[in-house]
Amino acid sequence: MRVLIHSNGPHVPTGYGKQAGYLGRILRDHGYEVTFSAFYGVSGAPLKWKGFTVLPAGTADFGADVLVGHAIETKSDVVITLMDHWKITGIAADLRNLPFKIFPWVPVDCSPLGRGDAVFLGLSQATPIAMTRWGYEQLTDMGLPGYYAPHCYDGSVMRPPTADERAATRAAFGLDGKFAVGICAANRDAMRKGFAEQFGAFARFAAHDPSAVLLIHAMASPPGGLNLAQMAEDFDIADRVTFSGQYEQVTGTYTETEMAAWFGALDVLSACSYGEGFGVPVVESQACGTPVIATAGTATDELVHKGWKVKGSRFWNPIHRAWWVRPDEDAIYRAYRSARELAESRRGAAVGHVAPYEFEHVKANVWPAVLDDIAKAVDRA
Repeated sequence: MRVLIHSNGPHVPTGYGKQAGYLGRILRDHGYEVTFSAFYGVSGAPLKWKGFTVLPAGTADFGADVLVGHAIETKSDVVITLMDHWKITGIAADLRNLPFKIFPWVPVDCSPLGRGDAVFLGLSQATPIAMTRWGYEQLTDMGLPGYYAPHCYDGSVMRPPTADERAATRAAFGLDGKFAVGICAANRDAMRKGFAEQFGAFARFAAHDPSAVLLIHAMASPPGGLNLAQMAEDFDIADRVTFSGQYEQVTGTYTETEMAAWFGALDVLSACSYGEGFGVPVVESQACGTPVIATAGTATDELVHKGWKVKGSRFWNPIHRAWWVRPDEDAIYRAYRSARELAESRRGAAVGHVAPYEFEHVKANVWPAVLDDIAKAVDRA
């Protein structure tokens, strides 16, 4: 069976890029022929990555003009799309009755499923793959049952550091004697990642704890995102905030080993977003032994263990035409204070909880059944 994966390029260290790469390896290890269709990360000509062919983006956003062509050119039997599917609703109806079956790996980050994604699934008549149990329930409740296959992490890299490794990294980061809160989030819009609520809570926390520092792995001021550096000034926390290297983020040269060291050096990861389709940093942080503070809602509710789940209020998203959860600043502040006392005692407590999301486990225990069903669907077509 030939499979085309349509997403960010597998060589790109974004959330979707990494997951596309993991999926390609899983499919190849199970005996399938895999090609990538990269609507981000490649342009002008194909390239090779770890033995795979990676086809380039076209001229339309999200590869809407090349998806079908790439699938036909590669004689693919199956296309697995990993993206915000409402972005390609315009070609959804065209995906019916083509010489391949499409299986959207859908990030469900609101309740109910966003209207755009629902329209895409209805028009394309595609069978979705949910990446969380919560997302699977949302899809099923809307009469769109499919499969469940979570995102994953590389357990050979994302692991708890030894005491000496952690001490050395913290010293290199200037964290000796500090309480380090981290935020790892894509800075691409004004609301979803909850930067304002977390900055506000941290400002109150830092006012009473001179050891508190905030490490941010995000672009400080990208097009379409927030000016986080200016926000740090506005919240009077600029002297407590450190950004990861901006050049390395722009060029995609941060390695997984460097990210594992970053997660392991933190005292707690703050992941209080309005909604997550999955939330890979949440499992990577716990795999590295660092507990997590996250919003009690959407995907992260099932991922966090032995950390802190902060409550919020419903927030209507007019783009998705569905509900997010706006994290409560007071609740985040209280979680920071609790973490100051308890985070050290909870280090490593969630490693076992996130083991089911480890690459080898997902490859061996989740995808075989999904792929068997997909192969049967292709045979019936």
